[in-house]
Amino acid sequence: MDIRFVSKMRVEFRDLDAMGHVNNAVYMSYLETARMDFYDQTFGEDGFNRFPIILGEVRIRFKSPAYIKEVLELGIRVTEISRRTFTFEYLIREEKTGRLVVEAESIQVMYDYKAGKTIDVPAEFEEIIGRL
Repeated sequence: MDIRFVSKMRVEFRDLDAMGHVNNAVYMSYLETARMDFYDQTFGEDGFNRFPIILGEVRIRFKSPAYIKEVLELGIRVTEISRRTFTFEYLIREEKTGRLVVEAESIQVMYDYKAGKTIDVPAEFEEIIGRL
Protein backbone atom coordinates (compact mmCIF):
# COMPACT_ATOMS: atom_id res chain seq x y z
CA MET A 1 0.00 0.00 0.00
CA ASP A 2 1.39 3.39 -1.00
CA ILE A 3 1.06 5.57 2.12
CA ARG A 4 2.21 9.16 1.81
CA PHE A 5 0.70 10.61 4.96
CA VAL A 6 1.86 9.27 8.30
CA SER A 7 1.06 10.53 11.77
CA LYS A 8 2.79 9.27 14.88
CA MET A 9 1.34 8.55 18.30
CA ARG A 10 2.89 7.25 21.48
CA VAL A 11 0.80 4.69 23.34
CA GLU A 12 -0.12 6.15 26.71
CA PHE A 13 -1.27 4.43 29.91
CA ARG A 14 -4.83 5.70 29.39
CA ASP A 15 -5.02 3.71 26.12
CA LEU A 16 -4.54 0.32 27.79
CA ASP A 17 -7.05 -2.27 28.93
CA ALA A 18 -6.83 -4.78 31.78
CA MET A 19 -4.69 -7.09 29.63
CA GLY A 20 -1.98 -4.44 29.23
CA HIS A 21 -2.39 -3.67 25.54
CA VAL A 22 -4.23 -0.95 23.64
CA ASN A 23 -7.97 -1.42 24.03
CA ASN A 24 -9.85 -2.09 20.80
CA ALA A 25 -12.07 1.01 21.23
CA VAL A 26 -9.02 3.30 21.37
CA TYR A 27 -8.17 2.53 17.75
CA MET A 28 -11.19 4.59 16.65
CA SER A 29 -9.49 7.61 18.24
CA TYR A 30 -6.22 6.75 16.53
CA LEU A 31 -8.01 6.67 13.15
CA GLU A 32 -9.60 10.03 13.96
CA THR A 33 -6.15 11.49 14.63
CA ALA A 34 -4.93 10.20 11.27
CA ARG A 35 -7.98 11.71 9.50
CA MET A 36 -7.49 15.08 11.19
CA ASP A 37 -3.78 15.18 10.34
CA PHE A 38 -4.52 14.17 6.74
CA TYR A 39 -7.16 16.88 6.40
CA ASP A 40 -4.83 19.53 7.91
CA GLN A 41 -1.89 18.53 5.69
CA THR A 42 -3.99 18.21 2.54
CA PHE A 43 -6.62 20.95 2.82
CA GLY A 44 -5.24 23.32 5.47
CA GLU A 45 -6.61 24.15 8.89
CA ASP A 46 -10.04 25.04 7.46
CA GLY A 47 -10.34 21.71 5.63
CA PHE A 48 -13.22 20.37 7.70
CA ASN A 49 -15.13 23.60 7.07
CA ARG A 50 -14.46 23.48 3.33
CA PHE A 51 -15.15 19.75 3.00
CA PRO A 52 -17.41 18.75 5.91
CA ILE A 53 -17.92 15.05 6.52
CA ILE A 54 -19.66 12.57 8.75
CA LEU A 55 -18.39 9.07 9.35
CA GLY A 56 -20.51 6.47 7.58
CA GLU A 57 -18.71 3.21 8.26
CA VAL A 58 -15.52 1.90 9.85
CA ARG A 59 -13.93 -1.52 9.54
CA ILE A 60 -10.92 -2.44 11.71
CA ARG A 61 -8.82 -5.60 11.40
CA PHE A 62 -6.60 -6.20 14.43
CA LYS A 63 -3.29 -7.82 13.49
CA SER A 64 -1.15 -7.55 16.64
CA PRO A 65 -1.34 -5.83 20.04
CA ALA A 66 0.25 -2.47 20.79
CA TYR A 67 1.78 -1.77 24.20
CA ILE A 68 2.57 1.17 26.44
CA LYS A 69 5.28 3.57 25.23
CA GLU A 70 5.36 2.11 21.73
CA VAL A 71 5.29 4.71 18.98
CA LEU A 72 2.72 3.93 16.32
CA GLU A 73 2.81 5.16 12.74
CA LEU A 74 -0.69 5.88 11.46
CA GLY A 75 -0.66 5.71 7.68
CA ILE A 76 -3.65 6.96 5.69
CA ARG A 77 -4.68 7.40 2.06
CA VAL A 78 -7.80 7.96 -0.04
CA THR A 79 -8.60 4.88 -2.11
CA GLU A 80 -11.98 5.67 -3.67
CA ILE A 81 -14.19 8.67 -4.32
CA SER A 82 -17.83 8.28 -5.32
CA ARG A 83 -20.70 10.73 -5.71
CA ARG A 84 -21.20 11.55 -2.03
CA THR A 85 -18.58 9.48 -0.24
CA PHE A 86 -14.90 8.67 -0.16
CA THR A 87 -12.88 5.91 1.45
CA PHE A 88 -9.81 6.16 3.65
CA GLU A 89 -7.52 3.16 4.07
CA TYR A 90 -5.25 2.98 7.13
CA LEU A 91 -2.23 1.01 8.28
CA ILE A 92 -1.02 1.28 11.85
CA ARG A 93 2.49 -0.03 12.44
CA GLU A 94 4.82 -0.07 15.41
CA GLU A 95 7.60 2.36 14.49
CA LYS A 96 10.76 0.48 15.53
CA THR A 97 9.95 -2.95 14.11
CA GLY A 98 7.38 -2.08 11.43
CA ARG A 99 5.06 -4.69 13.00
CA LEU A 100 1.56 -4.38 11.55
CA VAL A 101 -0.91 -3.59 14.33
CA VAL A 102 -4.11 -2.61 12.47
CA GLU A 103 -5.53 -2.44 8.97
CA ALA A 104 -8.67 -0.33 8.67
CA GLU A 105 -10.89 1.57 6.31
CA SER A 106 -13.58 4.16 6.78
CA ILE A 107 -16.20 5.68 4.54
CA GLN A 108 -16.76 9.40 4.91
CA VAL A 109 -19.92 11.07 3.69
CA MET A 110 -19.90 14.69 2.54
CA TYR A 111 -22.42 16.49 4.70
CA ASP A 112 -24.05 19.92 4.88
CA TYR A 113 -24.49 20.48 8.62
CA LYS A 114 -26.71 23.55 8.20
CA ALA A 115 -29.13 21.77 5.86
CA GLY A 116 -28.77 18.44 7.70
CA LYS A 117 -28.24 16.40 4.54
CA THR A 118 -25.61 14.70 2.44
CA ILE A 119 -24.04 16.56 -0.47
CA ASP A 120 -21.99 15.64 -3.52
CA VAL A 121 -18.21 15.45 -3.20
CA PRO A 122 -17.00 18.86 -4.45
CA ALA A 123 -14.91 18.93 -7.62
CA GLU A 124 -12.22 20.87 -5.74
CA PHE A 125 -11.90 18.01 -3.25
CA GLU A 126 -11.41 15.50 -6.08
CA GLU A 127 -8.86 17.78 -7.80
CA ILE A 128 -6.78 18.14 -4.64
CA ILE A 129 -6.84 14.39 -3.93
CA GLY A 130 -5.94 13.71 -7.58
CA ARG A 131 -2.75 15.76 -7.19
CA LEU A 132 -1.47 13.71 -4.23
